Amino acid sequence: MTQNSFFDTNVILNYGKFTKNTKSEIIKKCYEYIRDKKGKFIICYFLEQEIKKVINKNKIMHKEIIEKIKNESYEIGSSIESGILKSKDIANTRRLYELKKNISLNILSNAFLEDEIYLEMNIEHFLKAKVDEKVIPIDQIDINLVKKLNDYIDNYADCNMLASALQFQKYKEIFLFVSVDNKDFGSNGYDFLKEQFQIDYPKEDYKFPELLMLSG
Repeated sequence: MTQNSFFDTNVILNYGKFTKNTKSEIIKKCYEYIRDKKGKFIICYFLEQEIKKVINKNKIMHKEIIEKIKNESYEIGSSIESGILKSKDIANTRRLYELKKNISLNILSNAFLEDEIYLEMNIEHFLKAKVDEKVIPIDQIDINLVKKLNDYIDNYADCNMLASALQFQKYKEIFLFVSVDNKDFGSNGYDFLKEQFQIDYPKEDYKFPELLMLSG
């Protein structure tokens, strides 16, 4: 029997980055998994919110790089708009600037714009043509469950994502939790998390989806 798929954010973002010139194996795997659809595709409302945040953040990072190229004395992360960027985002923006700073401003601006258009277009196609079910409105996410997950997973967004999956899994046949996030959802960590929840919360009888890690 074909299992349904519940997606983590990074899978959809990688799918959105795919072009015919893509060389990244992870991006290719995400694209092929969604292209060759099997079973139902499920997302939660939190994922949709996170994708919008990432798209906006990427645009700001691109603007910061362009501004730095225009004015070498400009400090990346000093604009009001860049206030939403975390320290690691600023660091990544600076690294990307170093890689791109010798490219013609016009060429780089067009390349950034093309990347943004491809990403949004591909994700919009996924949401409209591939998603069968959108579940767990944000205001219905179990905050107590999120806090329990946060004891083991540092990334709060990932805790909300997995909490949504667990809430939906409770009354469903076991589905696949599809991810590429080896840091928080690597197989050993995921198995440990399941074991700990059985030990710490036996009465709640949490039912975990089956992890499918596309990044290997």
